Order: sequence, then C-alpha cells, then structure tokens
Amino acid sequence: MKRSDEVYDIAIIGGGLAGLQLLHALLSDDQLKNQKIILLEKEEKVENDKSWSFWEQGSGKWDDIVHKSWTFAEFNSNSFNKKYDLSPYKYKMIRSADFYAFIKKMLKDHPNVLWQKDQIKDVEIGNIQKCIGENSIYFAKKVFDSRLTDDFQNSEYPFVLQHFKGWFIESKKEVFDNSCFQMMDFRNEHRKDCAFTYVLPFSSTKALVEYTFFSPKLVKDIVYEQEIKNYINQHLKVKDYKVFETEAGVIPMSAHPFHLGNQENYMKIGTAGGWVKASSGYSFKNTSNKIEQLILNLKNNLPLDHQLFKKRFSFYDKVFLSVLQKENHLGAKLFEEMYSKNSIQSIFRFLDEKSNLMEELKIISRFSKAPFLRALWRVGL
Repeated sequence: MKRSDEVYDIAIIGGGLAGLQLLHALLSDDQLKNQKIILLEKEEKVENDKSWSFWEQGSGKWDDIVHKSWTFAEFNSNSFNKKYDLSPYKYKMIRSADFYAFIKKMLKDHPNVLWQKDQIKDVEIGNIQKCIGENSIYFAKKVFDSRLTDDFQNSEYPFVLQHFKGWFIESKKEVFDNSCFQMMDFRNEHRKDCAFTYVLPFSSTKALVEYTFFSPKLVKDIVYEQEIKNYINQHLKVKDYKVFETEAGVIPMSAHPFHLGNQENYMKIGTAGGWVKASSGYSFKNTSNKIEQLILNLKNNLPLDHQLFKKRFSFYDKVFLSVLQKENHLGAKLFEEMYSKNSIQSIFRFLDEKSNLMEELKIISRFSKAPFLRALWRVGL
C-alpha cells in the first residue's frame, strides 16, 4: 500500500452533501481557506444521483445552482387539503450533479486542496490522524468523517427510515402548476405505513413524482413504482407520459447520539454525525446550519461539536420518532394535525430549530396527546 507522509491540516472523508458543503464553507472563509485539505472520495461525483430540497427566506448562497423554486405548497390527506403561501420563504431544489460541478469548479482556484479518489476503510486517531484507504494511507491534523455505520439500528434510541423512489416524468399535456409543489399527499395509503407522495413540478409538463415512507422497514422496489403509477393515474390523471429519469434513496431518521463518537480532532459529519433532521428527514438546510456553527468553532478554537445540538429539539425528535417507530399507522394523522393547525411559517421555524419555547409549546399542544404520552413513557424524561 502506498503511503503519503504529507500531513494535511484537514481531511474530509466523503464527497457527498456534508463533505462538499464543509469544503465549500472552509474555502469561503478568509481565515480558513488556505489550509491544506484533502478530500477522500471513492467516486467521481459527476452523475445526478439525487436531489435536495429546502426552504429559505430570500436569496441564499446556493441560488446559482437552484434548479427550481416554489412560492406555494400543498398538503393533502383523505380528510384535509390546504394550499399554503410560503412567503417570506421559498422552497428550493438542487440537483446533485449541479452541486458537484459547482464545488469542483471552485477547486480550480484552490491548489491547496486535493481531491483524492480512494475509499477509506479505517481511521486511527492520535496526535495525527491516520486515514487508511484501499490505495494509500493519509495523515491529517483534523478529520471529518461522513462514513455511516449501522450502529443506530442496534441502538436503544428510536429510529425510522426515510426511503423513497421518484420518477421524473414528462406529460404530453399541460397538467402541473409549477408555482406550487405537493409537500405531502397521504391519499395513496400503503397498508398501515406512514407513506406519502411528494411532487415537484418543474414546468407545466415536467415533474418529479416521488413515493416516500417514514417507516422502520424497507419495502420492495415494485411497491414504490406501483404507488407512483397509482398516483399519476388517480390524482394527476395523466395517461400519456414518459419517465426520463429516476432517483431513490434511504435516509436514517434517528435519535441515536452519533456525536458521542466525536473527539478533539475527529468528528462525524452528515448523516453519520446526526446532521439529518431526525423528525423530518431534511438534510440540506440542517447540514448547512451545522456547518455554520462548525466553522465558528474552528475559528475560535472551540470543541468541534460545540453548540451543534440543541437538547430540547433533540428531545422533541426522540419523542416524535418513538411515535413513528412504534405506531407508524398514525403518521398521516399526526402530519395532518401539524399542517392543519399551524401556519407553514411556524412549522418551518420549528423544523429549522429557530422557534422559541412558546411557539414550540403551541405546536406540540395541537397534536393528539395519547400517542405522545405513550412515547414519553417509552423514552423517559
């Protein structure tokens, strides 16, 4: 095995969402941008393998690569329907291929960064961290590691999986309102699972139609496809269309304390670090918020995960996940209660962990009490 004796200031393991957002933040900061950085990634990262969406007020740092944004959203269940004006927010969607290309273009101006194709198998932690790859060994003062293990599934902490498949379709007829996206549509139920359809229209004829589960167990691929077909036929009422692209994924939504594995110069990031918002599955904005705090910590010589996690929001997530894990059939009802009894703006603030205690108590008080009391008994105070 090859070995490089060069010691980097920072090694980032994984060129996914968290690794590349962190790299972007480091290179955008005047105090940190000249550090020697190595990014260790096993793939080329050129394909459009996923998309990310998030809400945001006004303009943002990713606007140059936003593929589409929406000013309205809709929620549907068998007993409730509402269209929301998101103002002052917009809901934005980024394609991963555009994100990867954006970061790679940025690297051309930073010779202090090396993008190294390798798969890291292990990290030995010491005064200098040793990253052991398939092809070589690398050394760094600090390591940010996005590799996910399955520890959360064997944990005492509640979890569900956000698993989904989406079709990018094009219809012969104009059927979509491209100013409004479907946030959650529970009208196509699958047995007693918490499952919904998510629709992002890009034009009057093109849209992403995705079927998503928040459930403890995965399903066969044919299940997603059949539910997508049913939704297109029954609710969109589109007969003549073609599928020009697909996406699929599995994202853990877990209350497991991933951050307990962090050390002075080693930190888990992304899904592996608990950066996915546990109760909603949103990762892009949550990752961005975590990285803003991480950059402050680096600049001020604070512990790497200082103030990255807010205890009361972690507790809310743990209780909500316990309900979804143990009483998954209640999912549609709970989300209906949330969206029917609160403004969309207050929901966004709550999920962004920007709300105050009074706002949080108002949202919590509008849920059915019994499932959450049972969850409180399970998780404890």
